[in-house]
Amino acid sequence: DLAEAGSGKRMTDEHKPKLAHIPVLQAIAGTHGGQGDKRDNLNRIPAREMVGAPLEWCPNPGYTSLLRVSGHSMEPLIHNGDIAAVDSSETDRSKLDGKVVIASNPEKGLCVSRFRHYAKFDILESENREYRAVVLGSRSGWHIVAKVLWWISAAP
Repeated sequence: DLAEAGSGKRMTDEHKPKLAHIPVLQAIAGTHGGQGDKRDNLNRIPAREMVGAPLEWCPNPGYTSLLRVSGHSMEPLIHNGDIAAVDSSETDRSKLDGKVVIASNPEKGLCVSRFRHYAKFDILESENREYRAVVLGSRSGWHIVAKVLWWISAAP
C-alpha cells in the first residue's frame, strides 16, 4: 500500500502517512466550449487505475475520484490534460459559491467550471473571460455532480 523513496531512515508503521486510494475514472470533463463525456453522475464510471494521495487531501475518500480535463477555458488555472480530484458528495449549491465544480448536461456532458450563486440565478463561468457564462435555469439541464478539490498539472 505504501511506497518508500529515498535512502533515509525507515518509518515505523505508526509514523507512515495515511493514504487514500483514489480511482482514476475513464471519463473526460470538458471545459466551456468543449465536450465532456455524457454522464449524469460519477457513480458508475469504471476506474482506469488507482492513485494514492494523502488522506488529508480527501475530506470524503469514499466519494473522491480523479478525472482528466479537456479544453482551454479554465486556463490559466486548470490546463488541458490536467487531472482533477473531485468529491461527488459535495453538490449543495448553497455551499459551492466561488468553487470550481464538475457540472453535467445531457448535451455537453461533464464540464469543469467555476460556480457562482446570485440572488436570482446561478451560473457556471470559465476562468478565461472569452467564454460566456452558462445560466443554470430550471430548464437548462445542468446540475452539479462534484466539487473540485485539487488538480495535478504536468510540468511545462
